[in-house]
Amino acid sequence: MNRLATALVPLILSALVALAPAPAAAITADYSHTPVLLIHGYFVIDNAGDATWSNFRKRLVADGWPDEYIYTPSFKDVRGCNEDHVNEIEAWVEDFRARTYSDKIDIVCHSFGCLNTLSWLKERCGVNRVRQYVGLAGAVHGTIVACADQALNISCAGKQMCIDTGTDGWKSNQLIVDENACDETPGDVQYTAVWTPYDEIIIPATGGQMIGANNVKITTPFVEHGGIFLCDECYADMKAGLSGGGMNTDGPSWSCYPTCTPPEPEPVPEPVPEAATDTGAATDVSEQDVPAALDPGPADAPTPDLTPANDPGTAPDLEPDRAPTDDVPALDTPLADQPSTTADEIPAPRPKSSGCTAGADSSMTGLWFGLSMLVFGVARRRRLRS
Repeated sequence: MNRLATALVPLILSALVALAPAPAAAITADYSHTPVLLIHGYFVIDNAGDATWSNFRKRLVADGWPDEYIYTPSFKDVRGCNEDHVNEIEAWVEDFRARTYSDKIDIVCHSFGCLNTLSWLKERCGVNRVRQYVGLAGAVHGTIVACADQALNISCAGKQMCIDTGTDGWKSNQLIVDENACDETPGDVQYTAVWTPYDEIIIPATGGQMIGANNVKITTPFVEHGGIFLCDECYADMKAGLSGGGMNTDGPSWSCYPTCTPPEPEPVPEPVPEAATDTGAATDVSEQDVPAALDPGPADAPTPDLTPANDPGTAPDLEPDRAPTDDVPALDTPLADQPSTTADEIPAPRPKSSGCTAGADSSMTGLWFGLSMLVFGVARRRRLRS
C-alpha cells in the first residue's frame, strides 16, 4: 500500500498541475496613452466615482492604460450644483496633470457630469487642457425627468437639468442655453457623444448628442441609462473615442470665448545664409566665375605686352624722311571733321632748304656769313703783303 501510494503521489501532483488554471498574463502598462479623468453624474451614494466606473476602469487597465493614468474621483455633493462641480473639476484636472506630468488629458463623463464638464470647458478654458471628450448618455441638453426632482425640491442638480417637453424643450433652461450657446463642441477638443435610444433618464434620449461631435447611437437592445456601464458595445465606443475617434466638425470657434483663445505660436525666423553673416571671410570666387578676359593665367606665365602699336606716348613714324610738322592733322581727328580750306587760304610752299642751313634759324645764317667774310678778308691781306 505504501508503495502504491508512493507511486501515485507524483501522478496526482502532475494531474493537479495540469488541471490548475494558467496564471494570467502580466499586463504591460502603455504610457503612450493619455491619462483619463472619469466624471460621474447624478447619483444616490457619495462614493459615486468608484461605483460608476469600476467595470470600465478594470477594462481600461486590461487594455494597457496605466492604473495611475485613470482617475475616478467623486464630487463632495453628488447631487450638488453645477458651479460647485465646475470648481471641483478644475482642482481635479490640475492635480491629475501634475501627477501624470501631462499637458493634456482625456475626459469621459456620464449624465449630469457631462453638463458639468461642458461648463468647465468653456468657463475655465478647459478646452486648452483636454484632448478627447467622450460623453456617455450626457445631460448636455437636460432631461424632463429632472423636473420631478425640481418639484420635490430634492437637489440643486435636479433643478439645473429640468427642461420643458418637446424637441427644443431644453431652451427653457437658461443654464443649458448658456452652456450650449454659440458652440456645443468648444475649442479644438475632439468630441464623441454616445447615447442609447433606451435611455429612461435622459428624455428625449437624443439630447445626449452634440452638434459637431461624433454622435454614436448604441445598437445593443435595451441598454438603459445605468446599463451603459455593463455594455461591451458601449465600452468599445468609449475606447474608440479615447483612441482618436472624436470629431469637431464645426471648428474651434474661438470667437465664442475669446478669453480661451490660445496665443499664436512664435514665428520661426528663416535661417540666414552663412556667407551673409560672416563679414570677415573673403568671398570665395571660383575660377569658373572669373571672365576669361580678366583671368591673369598661371603665376609663371610671361607678362604680355599690352602697349598698343599706336601708343599715344610715342609719335607714329608715318614718313621716315620727313619730320612731322604742324600742318599734319591730328591722327585722332577724323578727316571728315577737319576744317575745310579754300584755294586762297592755302599758303605758298616754303623753299626747300639744303646743306648746313636746312632748318637753321635766320640769325645763325648771318653769323656764319660774317665769320666767312672775316676769314676771307684776313687771307686776302696776307696774300697782298706777300
